[in-house]
Amino acid sequence: MLAIALGLSAILVTATTIWQAVTKSVNPEDPDASFWYAFTGACIYLPLLLIASAISPWAGAATLLLSLAAALSTAKHAIYQRARQRTERNEYFNATNQQMLTDRHDSVLNRWIRYELDPAARIDYPGMHDIHVPEISALTQALARAEQFRARPASTTAENAQGGYRLAITALEEAFQNAESKITGA
Repeated sequence: MLAIALGLSAILVTATTIWQAVTKSVNPEDPDASFWYAFTGACIYLPLLLIASAISPWAGAATLLLSLAAALSTAKHAIYQRARQRTERNEYFNATNQQMLTDRHDSVLNRWIRYELDPAARIDYPGMHDIHVPEISALTQALARAEQFRARPASTTAENAQGGYRLAITALEEAFQNAESKITGA
């Protein structure tokens, strides 16, 4: 009975050690964490295995085999968990990035809408609608390009956040600033 209890304890120590070594060792400031988790687990595991083997060789062999199975299944599950957490973190980052870009886009559109919908602004600054002015033409093209990226399906948002949409929004902000300063003199 004691050999079985020691064997079960050894299996539990194996699973806990592997879990700690895989999931808790992600701190870049402590690259040796995995080693120390494994070393500590081994210091607990080996005496349990040796005592169980001394009491009953069959219990020792079964403990060793079950410990290996526990180590493999725990490592597989821990690696899966880390990958899932990394994916969730990346999706959150991409969604946040996408929202920031959308907010910047909306900000330019809200500034532009003043010249479109306000009758006084249309009268005061008629040049803001003249596409023959190079700055207004560039603004119109930048508006169209940013809208193309914004209208892409959600499956490409990570791609958009990484490159195209960000560049399109930056170009739109610059084009609007250039057009506004050219026409309004601001």
